[in-house]
Amino acid sequence: MRRTVREAEPEATEGISYQIPAFDYHGKLIYYSAYTKHYSLSFPPPFTVFEVFKDQLSSYVVSKSVIQLPMNQPLPLALIAEMVKFRAKENKDKPAKKRK
Repeated sequence: MRRTVREAEPEATEGISYQIPAFDYHGKLIYYSAYTKHYSLSFPPPFTVFEVFKDQLSSYVVSKSVIQLPMNQPLPLALIAEMVKFRAKENKDKPAKKRK
């Protein structure tokens, strides 16, 4: 999963946020983690990635900000790459925050 994110957005930087691995690219890009029976992908607001990829995500457990990917199934790496590219473009295209 990590390799897929790096390939989808090579300029993203890795770090830890909220005590889990994360990638940044013009803001938070994606968080990911592993649990006993699933992997989790989290996308920060805005949650448009969930709306845009709603049909492709229909077979997974999805909450407002998290997608659960069962460990007993192959990872949907092409879908993850598409979502990361979408989110990277969304982050890059958003207006920069004004400093006070």
